[in-house]
Amino acid sequence: MDPISQAVVGVTAARSQKKNNYLLVILIAASAGMAPDLDVLINSEKNPLLSIEYHRHFTHSFFFIPFGALLIAAFYFLFLKNKFTFKRIYLISFLAYSTHGLLDACTSYGTLLFWPFSNERVAWNLISVVDPVFTFTLILFLALSFFLKKRIFYFLPIIWILLYFSLCLTQKNRALNALNDVINTRNHKASQILVKPSFANILLWRTIYVHENKFYIDAVNTSKFSYFCNGTTLIKETPNEILQNFKKDSVLYEDVKKFIWFSSGYVYFDKKNNMISDIRYAFIPNSDKALWGIKFNANNYQKHVEWYSKNNMDNKVSDRFFSLILGENCTKI
Repeated sequence: MDPISQAVVGVTAARSQKKNNYLLVILIAASAGMAPDLDVLINSEKNPLLSIEYHRHFTHSFFFIPFGALLIAAFYFLFLKNKFTFKRIYLISFLAYSTHGLLDACTSYGTLLFWPFSNERVAWNLISVVDPVFTFTLILFLALSFFLKKRIFYFLPIIWILLYFSLCLTQKNRALNALNDVINTRNHKASQILVKPSFANILLWRTIYVHENKFYIDAVNTSKFSYFCNGTTLIKETPNEILQNFKKDSVLYEDVKKFIWFSSGYVYFDKKNNMISDIRYAFIPNSDKALWGIKFNANNYQKHVEWYSKNNMDNKVSDRFFSLILGENCTKI
């Protein structure tokens, strides 16, 4: 999730260590909660896929938690050894650091929780990478838990996290049930199904399923009742079918293979424009206009792909997005 959420959840996990100097505890815990995202420093101008390969990689795994916490603790001990023991700093760092990978796995981006034993990108698709309702409410409850002495406030942040993620799961199941009803109505047999929250909310969900070599991209609004918002379709090719278009073991072949892995196979191959898109993400949840993807030079197999992104949400796009939030042009299930 976003750095603020990671910091606040990290502090929530480590707040039991606020016996004194709680501002320093907040500093250490917030830093440790965000620290795994320092993997964004792993990048290359020549190879744009290096950054996506190593973001949410080993620094986010369960295996690396003790080592990541050790690095954070060692850094802060240099400055705080007159105030805290190393044991206490390490415990704060460990508790906060351990929340990061789990929180990221609740989004749809994919996190290597089980590295080095598995390269599976774990994505539970429960919450958007940015969710202001979750984050700002947690900040409020966390502040109350620090400054008010009644015991009930101590548990408010933890209760909020559990309640909100329970609500996320409930909303996802509602969206999935609505999608399954539509699949049955269409007399389709889905071989793959993806249901994920749209940007910054858990009311509007992007749904993708595969039937007879096509991606069916739609949206479900779960604000009160379930509303189905018809979308579009794209041709689906298997990873092997896509890779057959490239010279094996070339730089381009390896880049395309890596991008397909990163996208968990939810890719659209636009041969006409030499582009491959990650269709898991779009500003408009029932649109085929992906947020990002790769471009390549079909005449140079030894050149790395180019990364492209469409991260501008203009008025036309935002109007369409909010119309879907309101359930306009959607059908009640």
